[in-house]
Amino acid sequence: AYNLNPLYRLLAACCADELKAGLEAGTDEAAKEGKDMFSVFEKEFGRPLSPMECEGISKWLDKDGIPEPLIMMALKEAVFAGKVHFRYIDRILLEWAKNRIRTVEQAKEYVQKFRGSRG
Repeated sequence: AYNLNPLYRLLAACCADELKAGLEAGTDEAAKEGKDMFSVFEKEFGRPLSPMECEGISKWLDKDGIPEPLIMMALKEAVFAGKVHFRYIDRILLEWAKNRIRTVEQAKEYVQKFRGSRG
């Protein structure tokens, strides 16, 4: 009779390690993209983000489904306007959502029209 339990344990441990490494690599990429955006916000704000601000950015991405490039465009517009406040960026995104703006190109067109009507 042969006892294969040690072999099965070794195989299970190897499979678990591979699976864990694969999951960590996938979350690292996702975290890196999100972290880059959080870092850009912190750099533009000149301070670390508060937990509420981090939660707000996550909400834009997850719940509201706003694409990351569009959020970055809203940040850019806030910086351009000299109003680097979280609520101001939230209002920009809300305004764009009301006008069904879903791409950076549409946002650029909208901003051009907005600036043309103001100036």
